[in-house]
Amino acid sequence: MNLFGRWAPQAARAAAISVLLLCTACATTVGQKQTAVDRLNMVWRVDNNAIRAEFGERSVKATPDQTFRAAKAALLRLGLVIDEAAAQPPTVFGSRSYPAGTFSWSPAVRQAEEARVRETFVAALGPMGATLVLTPMAEEFTGTATVKAAPKTESRVAVDFRSTAGACTTACLTEMPPTALRSAYYQFWTAFDEELI
Repeated sequence: MNLFGRWAPQAARAAAISVLLLCTACATTVGQKQTAVDRLNMVWRVDNNAIRAEFGERSVKATPDQTFRAAKAALLRLGLVIDEAAAQPPTVFGSRSYPAGTFSWSPAVRQAEEARVRETFVAALGPMGATLVLTPMAEEFTGTATVKAAPKTESRVAVDFRSTAGACTTACLTEMPPTALRSAYYQFWTAFDEELI
């Protein structure tokens, strides 16, 4: 999944992916759709917490300034526009807009996640859960990197990625698909390592 392409900067920070749940049989109520989405949030949250624990922080043999510059350059290489930077601790924040179905629910992510989404909906609602499908909306993808000094001329860099869409009113996901989050970390750390060298 490629993070490059057209983008439009915004300063949104909320952490949610908005989706519409469509029912092929119109018997599913708004409450049932929300129940299905709540279950999916829970499933994805467990995975995303594990992904963030594994890939969200790293020690490097570099000064805090070198580490900060590499983190900022890596976010830029992902196509994010840098919206702000805080001095203490050094923090860089970037964002990028995506059209519907191009990042968090791109064809590659859909292929990896769709079967489990359906299983989760069935677990939440029974057989009628199989009639629900996710239809993604345009989203705002954000990345934040914070750098801290560490012993022995090392630095620690902590990175997090979130996604949000502002038009969601019901059945809103607060977690991005784990496949999309894992991809973002992979691309960030690859770019970060190249920039640090």
